[in-house]
Amino acid sequence: MKSRPYLLEVQSGGNGADIAGVVAFLAFAGYISFMIYLFLPMVGNIPFFSKVDTAIEKAELLSYVTPTSNYPAGYAGVSIGDGAPVLVTPEAVQIQSTYTPYPTYTPFPTVNAFPLSNHRFSFYDPMIGKDKPDIALINCENWNFATQYCDSKLRNGERWEDNYFLAAACPYDLYLAGAFFEVVSPDWLKALFPRGFTCKDTGEMVMDLFIDFLIPWGSMPMPYDQTPWGDPITLMRLR
Repeated sequence: MKSRPYLLEVQSGGNGADIAGVVAFLAFAGYISFMIYLFLPMVGNIPFFSKVDTAIEKAELLSYVTPTSNYPAGYAGVSIGDGAPVLVTPEAVQIQSTYTPYPTYTPFPTVNAFPLSNHRFSFYDPMIGKDKPDIALINCENWNFATQYCDSKLRNGERWEDNYFLAAACPYDLYLAGAFFEVVSPDWLKALFPRGFTCKDTGEMVMDLFIDFLIPWGSMPMPYDQTPWGDPITLMRLR
């Protein structure tokens, strides 16, 4: 039997089987070509190939798309090449914008719930009895004449010694609230209480608009007999 290294070889004298082989090969090649033609559209739906194609298209588009501004929300204003700006929806060109954080929240200024209030001035010194024994019991309920010392405490239980220029005797409702004030005027009183004062004490004579400040009588800026008892003062309540 002779060898047939090539399918298209035609032996001398002819052979019907060789012609039939050529026809079969051409038919098979046509069938394969037709199947490839049908299969090509499906390649775009394969995730790997579709991502590659989309990435290439975006890279090509972004290479000549320039973002512009002043367009309605939901659209991206772009100029394609050297042409005029056009509107492109986010669905058409999905350009990821640079994240801009929201501005830091700044709370509104605290509004003082208490308006300025007008009161009347008074003061007391638990140790005034050393120099003015006739009014010792007015300034200290438990004045000790033997030791020349005030044995009382403030109504809230604190030591009066620790509260000069920080506390005052107030009407009972302000004492119960632990009201805290800043002095607005007069200036001399504001200078004595630069950090404000708290209502920590009460007194039988401290009623209505009177505020009885806890002040060493020697620190008053005027002689005792010129004390401005009952003079109007203006306070700002903060608590």
